Amino acid sequence: MRRLLRGLALSCTLLAPSAIVLAAPPPQAPAHGYRAQQHYIYYPQKQIYYAPDRQLWFWLDGGSWSFGATLPMIYQQYTRNGYNVYLDVERPYEAQERVVSGLRRHEWQPYRHGSPDAPPRGPGPKK
Repeated sequence: MRRLLRGLALSCTLLAPSAIVLAAPPPQAPAHGYRAQQHYIYYPQKQIYYAPDRQLWFWLDGGSWSFGATLPMIYQQYTRNGYNVYLDVERPYEAQERVVSGLRRHEWQPYRHGSPDAPPRGPGPKK
């Protein structure tokens, strides 16, 4: 009987759900996903970001941030003289102060149109 009870207790222990602990990786851990740097092209004239890897635009519209796969036509004229920006956030506007201060310190490199990460152009003129 003792063997049966001991076996039953052991099997209950093994089948019991364990607590799952989610924590951020330590600072010295390599950044493969959680803190991986996201590449953005930042256009400071109208505070517009483009994420080439995700093909996603972020723009400030009437005091709040919007995002989408295409940039509205009224903002497309401001996508010149961009800068390559690398941030550890999914939404670049969350690091807006860091981006602006990095521009003042010349931390970000100018972006060159025509590179492999070039954002898509809007529709051309109709013929």
